[in-house]
Amino acid sequence: MLWGEYNYDEDIAAQRQEAFDEGIQQGISQGISQGRTEGSQQKAIDTAKALLNENITLDIITRTTGLPKETIEQLAKEIEADKMPV
Repeated sequence: MLWGEYNYDEDIAAQRQEAFDEGIQQGISQGISQGRTEGSQQKAIDTAKALLNENITLDIITRTTGLPKETIEQLAKEIEADKMPV
């Protein structure tokens, strides 16, 4: 390209568009990753609740779901609270 053909404004606009497009792609990738993580966590919680309702021991639920024992104990409390008449 000859210097006379160079257009600074067009070059800057193209660079901005490229940076914008790259930022959008990064945002989409991060959103997908975060969604998968949250979905996986929710699935583990749902599984723990189902196992608690079947009276499976906390140790087995911890090993099965990978959730911390404290989280499962909290879920057990919530389930018990839901069963109590108002």
